[in-house]
Amino acid sequence: NRRGFLCGSVATIGAGMLLASGGGPSRNLTIYDDSAGANGGGVALAGVSSEVGLTSAATALVPGEPTLIQLIIGDSISANSGAAAYTPTNAAANQMLNPYTGLNWRYKDPVVGASTGPGSYPARIADKLIDDGDFDRVITIDISMGGAASSDFSKSGPFNHRFRVALQWARLLGWPISGAADSWRFAVIYNLGTNDNALNISQAAFTANALSCFDTLREYGCSAPIFIAKASLLANDADIDTGIQAAQAALVDNSLGRYVGADMDSLTTTINRQSGNYPHLTNTGNDALAALWKTIFAAHY
Repeated sequence: NRRGFLCGSVATIGAGMLLASGGGPSRNLTIYDDSAGANGGGVALAGVSSEVGLTSAATALVPGEPTLIQLIIGDSISANSGAAAYTPTNAAANQMLNPYTGLNWRYKDPVVGASTGPGSYPARIADKLIDDGDFDRVITIDISMGGAASSDFSKSGPFNHRFRVALQWARLLGWPISGAADSWRFAVIYNLGTNDNALNISQAAFTANALSCFDTLREYGCSAPIFIAKASLLANDADIDTGIQAAQAALVDNSLGRYVGADMDSLTTTINRQSGNYPHLTNTGNDALAALWKTIFAAHY
């Protein structure tokens, strides 16, 4: 069963991770971390929800201040599986929303909302955009989960509600999930495919799962651009899935607000991938991936 090899560790529910206690369907702002079967390990995988040690940031957007909000839908590579935590260089302007509480914070790895680990690439994207003057402020909403495949974020998937809750918070805060308002922009990163390779998911199934996810985004009023990563590399540099790559390329349709994302499969060798822990990224790999996303966002906006 290759699932045990996949992106994300499901064995430990440690400090800083809180399991939701359940509740009625009217609790539209509640994330439930109790889907034990979703990650193949029979253990409920929780996101980082603790706010201990974080520094608060305003939720209000400032008129005239160029601001990007990036919603990240992915597996552990987009969560906290990086080799080490990253310390933002733009401490005040590099921020993250906790989808468990709706509170905004200065960015600190591990990013809240995603499954646990040392850190990842979202804050690196933010710093690069701010450093080059593309945006003055960047807010990350990361609901990625280790081990996730495209089916997990489809309408019937156990993680679909995670980004619906994030969108509900963003709407309540007056953030532009429609894509743009004033000088504010909203972007969706769709970075899945690695675990679909492990599960031998067909091109057609990946396409159907992704479209189901995109339908949910649109149905919740999120007409923001969706950027689709090329992501399928698994156990080594040769272990890519051309069917999944083809599906990702075919999903791009600018007329429908779907755009080319970062080519994560181009980041190969142990320079970019952790030795003995493929396909997770090294610090160099996370920085390189952030640079790819920065280039895409800078060109688009």
